[in-house]
Amino acid sequence: KGSYKCTVANEFSEVEAELIVQAPSPPSNVGVSQNGLNSLLVTWTPSAGPNVTGYTIYYQQIDGRQNGSVKAVETDTSIVITGLTLGANFSISVVTNSSTLPSIVTYGPNVTIQQKG
Repeated sequence: KGSYKCTVANEFSEVEAELIVQAPSPPSNVGVSQNGLNSLLVTWTPSAGPNVTGYTIYYQQIDGRQNGSVKAVETDTSIVITGLTLGANFSISVVTNSSTLPSIVTYGPNVTIQQKG
């Protein structure tokens, strides 16, 4: 995030331009719930801001054995993460992506994949 100035000059004139780079706001209301035997449903309220191109949803097993990320397009407000380890506790976070910068991270609640039956 920042403001940048560029000046171009020659013997006839000088032109100055300013470029302001701004990150989008982070998503809000991140929710996480179990969705089947080995999957989680992650939901969020979309971000406001310039040039939003989508979201990256990160998942991390609390003991660090299973980590990854999935991408969602700018119109999505939920995604299902599959193939997770039964009995594992996961931390979930969501970042807004834009054509300039990503947002700050929004964390959802931790959740444990439980046997359903």
